[in-house]
Amino acid sequence: RQTATPGVLARATPKAAGKVGLAIGHGGGHTPSMAGFIGEGLLDADAYGPLFTCASGVRIAAAIAEADRGAGVVLLVSNHAGDVLNARLAVRRAEQLGIMTRSVLLTDDVATAPRERYLERRGLGGLLFALKVGGAAAEAGCGLDEVAELMTRVNERTATLAVAVKAPTHPATGKLLFDLAPGHIEIGTGVHGESGVYSGPHLPADQIVDLLLDRLVPDLGGLIVNDRVWAFVNGAGATSMMELHILYRRVAQGLAARGLSLADGVVNTYFTTQDMAGFSLSLCALDDELARWWDAPARSAYFHHP
Repeated sequence: RQTATPGVLARATPKAAGKVGLAIGHGGGHTPSMAGFIGEGLLDADAYGPLFTCASGVRIAAAIAEADRGAGVVLLVSNHAGDVLNARLAVRRAEQLGIMTRSVLLTDDVATAPRERYLERRGLGGLLFALKVGGAAAEAGCGLDEVAELMTRVNERTATLAVAVKAPTHPATGKLLFDLAPGHIEIGTGVHGESGVYSGPHLPADQIVDLLLDRLVPDLGGLIVNDRVWAFVNGAGATSMMELHILYRRVAQGLAARGLSLADGVVNTYFTTQDMAGFSLSLCALDDELARWWDAPARSAYFHHP
């Protein structure tokens, strides 16, 4: 539902009083996220801003207030400069209103920092795992610090890489947001059209997935429990479901070839960058406790689990 504050959406039927709320603030241009994740076992409120511009601190604080059911609110913060700055302002304002708040910084893009500095990484679509686990714990009645701690653990155990085969265009100017030569791909792109860390000739889908797995699996390394990982193949905006499932097929094959099993997976277009053609691959090494929260029910306009 649309709240009294422009740019702030909230659950049509709030969760029970006394439970922890989840909120997020972000910029536009990524539909169906994050509004599509408002619902049972997921987000309670979402503050969105203009295209690729984070919602203001005032607006995010309003989302925190909408999410509050008396037990405090966890604010998800994807690691981008504007998101982090406005989240700090929002938390300060919310606490002045008497709302207990915890921030969880989401940092899964392996292209932007090595594993030993993973908290410096940019946020990408791997936030789905932290949102799902934290949302389930909050829905079940876990306390504020416990929900935040669970989400922090999931973030540490998540790694993502994105690939572009066609650059996105700015809707106002029609100009491409980065240069990509015909017949080339870009690996390591960001959700706002940031260029990647590698550009080269287009490769078959299987080879692209293998390149990503060669980076993602070693990055998770000793965090992997019982040789199981969870995978999320996310469309960037102009990639068909058929193509995404071709990629997912290779993910399963590639993990098996590396001695790993695919515990569960999600294939869909959730976190987009306007009309960019491409995808991101997120792997998550959940432990047994986190896996139980992943398996809990969740219902929203765009995400249902199981």
